[in-house]
Amino acid sequence: MASFEAIRMPKQQEPAIPRLWIAAWLLLLLVLAASVYAASELTVRLLVGVSIGIPVVRLLWRRPEFGLLGIIFLTSSFIPADVVDIRLPVGGLKVRDLALLGMLGLLMLRGWQRRKLDIPWWPVSRVLIIFLGFATFSLLYAILYKKVEPNWAFSEYRALFFYAGFFVAAWAIEQRRQVVIVLAGLFILSDLTALIVIAQQFLGTQNRLLAAMTGGNWRVWQSDVDSTVAGTVRVIPPGHVLMYTMMVIAFCLMVYARQERRLRMIMVFQFIFLNIALLLTYTRAEWLASALAIALIVAVLPRVDKLKCARYGLITIVVLFSCYGLAGASFAETINNSEFIRALTLRFSSILTPDETLGTDSLEWRIYENGTAIEAIARQPVLGVGLGNTYRDITLLQNNGADQGLGGSFRFTRYVHNSYLYIAVKLGIPGFLTLIWFCLVFLWHGWRAYSRLVDPQYKRLTLAILMSFVGLLTWAFSHSHLILEESTVVVGMMAGLISGLVAIEQHCKLPGMMPEMSEHE
Repeated sequence: MASFEAIRMPKQQEPAIPRLWIAAWLLLLLVLAASVYAASELTVRLLVGVSIGIPVVRLLWRRPEFGLLGIIFLTSSFIPADVVDIRLPVGGLKVRDLALLGMLGLLMLRGWQRRKLDIPWWPVSRVLIIFLGFATFSLLYAILYKKVEPNWAFSEYRALFFYAGFFVAAWAIEQRRQVVIVLAGLFILSDLTALIVIAQQFLGTQNRLLAAMTGGNWRVWQSDVDSTVAGTVRVIPPGHVLMYTMMVIAFCLMVYARQERRLRMIMVFQFIFLNIALLLTYTRAEWLASALAIALIVAVLPRVDKLKCARYGLITIVVLFSCYGLAGASFAETINNSEFIRALTLRFSSILTPDETLGTDSLEWRIYENGTAIEAIARQPVLGVGLGNTYRDITLLQNNGADQGLGGSFRFTRYVHNSYLYIAVKLGIPGFLTLIWFCLVFLWHGWRAYSRLVDPQYKRLTLAILMSFVGLLTWAFSHSHLILEESTVVVGMMAGLISGLVAIEQHCKLPGMMPEMSEHE
């Protein structure tokens, strides 16, 4: 009898499970039908988003390095930033914001699920966390106390929060193959930016190559207003710092004496191609930063690499002069009369004639801007004026009060070209000192990591990142890169990359694993 009941009970309970699933599916279909009837367009968008989002999340869970590249792609403004723009009472979330927040949440959940969620590279990351804390306090201070419009405050807070790209890179990069994928992807994005900068020279200022170039992130103008680059098209891309950093990395990997021949040729191409685009930006501060970064790398390189670098440099100079001499007088005249060559020559010579440069409108404006910023810091040294707040009144200098571009004249009363004064004005001196603290600990612990790394390629990559950061710090005196999201995300990501390299090599030194031989062994 017991065996009979044991056989009968499953037959009585089997229909219950299918009925439950059928009821659930019917309810889901009913809700879907009602949604389509009530808001068909929104429902279709949600269904498309879910159908695309689930495979993407699955991919990023397994290969988070692609998410890191996706963030860099979005901040480089190849597509309009407002292609996805979620309006909130305090502002909006653009697609790049969603990508960063999504990757942070995904990697935190991934680490928690694996039971190894930790704070990477604690000596550096703790200072970054403190700095982001200052930024968050300044945001609340500006909105709640200073009554700054939330969209202005969140706009500047977004740029500082993109330093959190450090954690995305540090948590995402766990294996050697991921380092290769990230570097290859960054070179591709840099090349794409360089290609756009070069192509725009032939298209002029009116025929923009990308739809995203009509906004304020890409700066494209006919530089007739500047006598030193008259008749040329000047393009300042959002990925300017990324191009610069990857150019320095290409140089550092190129001059490694024991580099594989094929990889060396790839790096030679990258170095030349990216430098052509960087020259076309006509940015003197970036040229000086590049020269400083390369000089520091050469100074640190082993003697054998210095000799190889000198030999290749001498060969290149001889070949260029030989080609110039053999090309004939007509070719030489064409080169000498080229607007591009003349513009570069005049722009470079302006660096060597500071007395003339100081008399330009650009320098006059920045002197005024720095003076008013220092006055604002003196009035509110501790808390600053708050993120998004104005620090000066509208001025009639250079007709600034009549300028309504890029958000109108009120936008310029919030903006400072000097990154350090910009931070000090908005966050106060304590926030500024925390930023300097972060820069110093990054360089110090990055140098220690460079000294201890065994893998020669990792050592070269770390050295390039550190020296490019030193150059960026000098560049930041005349450009607001330390509070622009397309630049801050590169700084955070590069710091996180070093953290990942250190973690990978420490893992390789565990018992039973043999690290690669050092270049000095």
